[in-house]
Amino acid sequence: MVRMAADDRRQRFIEAAVQVIGEHGVGGATTRRIAAAANAPLASIHYCFATKQDLLVAVFQHVDALILDAVQSTGRHAGMGKAAAAFLVTACEWYTANPSYARAQLDLYQWMLHQGGKWSKIARTAYRSGERKSAGILRSCMLPGEDDDLVEPLVRLVFAIVDGLVLAWFADHDRKRMRASMDLAVKSIELMADRPGAKTAHRAR
Repeated sequence: MVRMAADDRRQRFIEAAVQVIGEHGVGGATTRRIAAAANAPLASIHYCFATKQDLLVAVFQHVDALILDAVQSTGRHAGMGKAAAAFLVTACEWYTANPSYARAQLDLYQWMLHQGGKWSKIARTAYRSGERKSAGILRSCMLPGEDDDLVEPLVRLVFAIVDGLVLAWFADHDRKRMRASMDLAVKSIELMADRPGAKTAHRAR
């Protein structure tokens, strides 16, 4: 029998947990189901994760890392507006192409906030970390004269639009409507970021 490296086994459990959470939600993601999806003995989960909660945190962090890796390509775009628009499209396309990951992330985030205490802190910290990393991507694309003060509000707007569009897509799975909404959002973001006077208007608020 071939022995699996600890890191490989850990990753297999994370992937299995994504699948199970996507199908059954956090409440239905029992360790028995996760072990079965990983084709591994139930007891072996505890060799990789001290508790089920540790596994859930690992899943949350894994999905966040994947989506941030996917949007790194926005760095090819010159200008904050175009980079933000590309970020939005890339994120939406990644989520709709990976629905189990999208469902797992959304369900885990809501579950963590509902739990309160340390769980809410983990969720908020992860969200803020994603915002900071995304802001870094946009800043790397800025052109001379663009307003750095717009970066963080623009990131928050993109995050909000992506979350809304992905939820809408789960409701109807209509790619034509999804594309039309993305196109409108892209035009709006580019106009907002690139229009003359954006710097002055933002600071006035």
